[in-house]
Amino acid sequence: MREAINTEEARKCFAADPEAPVKCVARKTVRKVCQSLEEAEAFFDYMSKPAPATNEIFRFFHCGLCVKEKPKELSPREWAQLEVGWTLHGLQIWCKRHECNVCHIDFEGHQHPANLEIFQRNDLGL
Repeated sequence: MREAINTEEARKCFAADPEAPVKCVARKTVRKVCQSLEEAEAFFDYMSKPAPATNEIFRFFHCGLCVKEKPKELSPREWAQLEVGWTLHGLQIWCKRHECNVCHIDFEGHQHPANLEIFQRNDLGL
């Protein structure tokens, strides 16, 4: 499969063969198979921007045991008892209620861009 690391390379790939997909690679580790030039352009445009400091979550993590035990009158957000933190491998989500792993993302030794805006503010006294 052909590979592109920027929009210009993707344009060349799709110009040579518009029907063949292209593996687009951004920031050395983020990969997406694009079926069209428009999809590749949107991918590289999105990946060129810094991570926003706003809530961009579209799918949440929850402990499966907590979901089964959640009282009907509470939302999953109100019921959640999660801790999130760095590990030697990457990032882990831990359920405090059940003392179990919810998700452990292994970065495989790679560093990724992150928005740590709140940690860099001087007015918080951190």
